[in-house]
Amino acid sequence: AFGDVSDSDILVSDKESLITAADIGTLIRNLAEAKEDFIDQFLITYRYFITPKALLNKLILKYVTQTNDEARTEEIRKKLTKVFRAWIKDHYYDFDVDPELFSSLTNFVNEHALHLQKLLSKQVSQSFRVGSDFGTAEKHARSGSSRLFNLFKRKSTLSNFDATAIAHQLTLLCFQRFKNIKPVELHSQSWSKQNKQVISPNVVAMVNHFNLISNLFQYEIVSQRTLKKRVAALQHVINIGWAAYGYRDYETTFTVVLSLASFPISRLAETWKGLPTTSRQQWDLMEQFCHYKDNYKRYRSHLRKSVNMVPYMGLFLKDLTNIDENDTITSVGAVNFFKMRKVAQVISTIQRTQQSIFNFQQNLKITSFISFEIPSCDENDLWEMSLQCEKETDTERSPNQKKLLDILAPTPLVTTSSNPIFGLNQPKSPNVKKK
Repeated sequence: AFGDVSDSDILVSDKESLITAADIGTLIRNLAEAKEDFIDQFLITYRYFITPKALLNKLILKYVTQTNDEARTEEIRKKLTKVFRAWIKDHYYDFDVDPELFSSLTNFVNEHALHLQKLLSKQVSQSFRVGSDFGTAEKHARSGSSRLFNLFKRKSTLSNFDATAIAHQLTLLCFQRFKNIKPVELHSQSWSKQNKQVISPNVVAMVNHFNLISNLFQYEIVSQRTLKKRVAALQHVINIGWAAYGYRDYETTFTVVLSLASFPISRLAETWKGLPTTSRQQWDLMEQFCHYKDNYKRYRSHLRKSVNMVPYMGLFLKDLTNIDENDTITSVGAVNFFKMRKVAQVISTIQRTQQSIFNFQQNLKITSFISFEIPSCDENDLWEMSLQCEKETDTERSPNQKKLLDILAPTPLVTTSSNPIFGLNQPKSPNVKKK
């Protein structure tokens, strides 16, 4: 997979002396001499151009090779120790998922680098595997009018729970999935590959969760048979989003905004007209915050300065997809480290926000409802239910609806499911027969 990478000496730098392209040998030589930020960027992205086993072997070989100058040999080993420490301390997941790689590292440490034993032992004791939850995101296809009837009959709804309490639980659920994501899952658009559940399980779990909750919010509104109840349901969902926005759970905030901007909800003109002024103001502020104008300027400003948060994963995936359009290996066989640095910047932001802390108490009633009682409905079901709430008009897209749809980004993104919302695609009317 990495056969096109040159072994000849290639090094290209920019005006600030930052490496923009280099062969692997040159990158590894610079790794020993580099500052911590370069080491971190390299360790986040090296899988793009070399395997973990090959990298470890090259580092070990460089470490054990004697030079004619004993002082120089010790200097090289001291600098390489910094690289090994960073790999073990900050990127231990590489060894946690690969027993053979871990065995090679352990043998090296025991035979040549005893000073790393304490750090390695500490990482081993702290290591644990986190399983991915896909169960509640799987949908089972059903069809026919009886299915819609059953969806309308369902009695347990979000209105049974306080909006702030729901926001607490959604924040905990979103953050747990977000925290489990490993950097390797974000390489080369792994979340969109055929074997995505194997190579990017936690990203897939988060995408599935987004789509699941999006459907729940939409269902909560279109399942109400009277206008008064629909207005109340719409207000309740906005209240959930507003609470999440206050806690800096931007994943849930975007979920609310994009769910309410979907066709089944945005077309409900009479329902939107019934919103109280306060709810309308809250919606307008959230809409502005999530707007793609100037490349999501408002949201990104919060992303840069906020520490404790659940960021919106969809935008990270969009950024990584755009970066990935550039070649990893240049025409002369050098690693495009400018691209690697851009990838590392996105993943470093993810890792920084993964250190967030939320002290909300788990509410088993709400989490059980979210996990096990959400109706299995797709976009066609939601569209049909929406049409039964308010009849289709000759000019289906009202000015209000056009305003709502305008918050969706025009640039499509490959998603992991058929639901277009997570990918920020412009929504389309479901392909259903009109009655």
